[in-house]
Amino acid sequence: MELLGCCVRNCYFQLKDEFFTQDEGLPMGSPLSPVIANIYMEWFETLAIEEAHKKPRVWLRYVDDTFIIWNHGNTELDAFLKHINSVRPSITFTMEKEIHNELPFLDVLVKRTDTKWETSVYRKPTHTGQYLNHESNHHQSTKRGIIKTLLDRAFGLCNTKEGLEKELDIIKSDLQRNGYSKAMVEKTLAKRQQEPRK
Repeated sequence: MELLGCCVRNCYFQLKDEFFTQDEGLPMGSPLSPVIANIYMEWFETLAIEEAHKKPRVWLRYVDDTFIIWNHGNTELDAFLKHINSVRPSITFTMEKEIHNELPFLDVLVKRTDTKWETSVYRKPTHTGQYLNHESNHHQSTKRGIIKTLLDRAFGLCNTKEGLEKELDIIKSDLQRNGYSKAMVEKTLAKRQQEPRK
């Protein structure tokens, strides 16, 4: 514990000719910071939820993004947000509510229907569809890896046939605009479809 404290407290940085020490929080770039932040956030969210008047039905967190299901109405939701933001003033949550039964969470778009939840790939409005150009001076395995990664994300996130087909069309279109041949994309897709999924 002494070594851990030493690593976390002795954080200095230089800006031009001046040296500074960090007073609060964890040092950026330290391999310890994500681990300690995750442990702290687990404690923080447990405390905040336990002390809340009304609680979310579901609370999921990945690093600093949360996805909650709330069934107590908007007024109580606003009160809950105010409550969790009062636990520790240096930790501030913001909130996005679903619009047209859809809510993005990380790179997943969650859509609520009457009978189920549909998921697909979410792209921010600033997404350009630009990937490593096929004509770049990179090894072929890197270029195939880009295709495989996009395909794996589609297969992993799209839980409807229609959503998957739409995502595959987007991937093919984006990759062709980046210089990838249709044959290369189709060959990688065919190979990926034959591999067993976990």
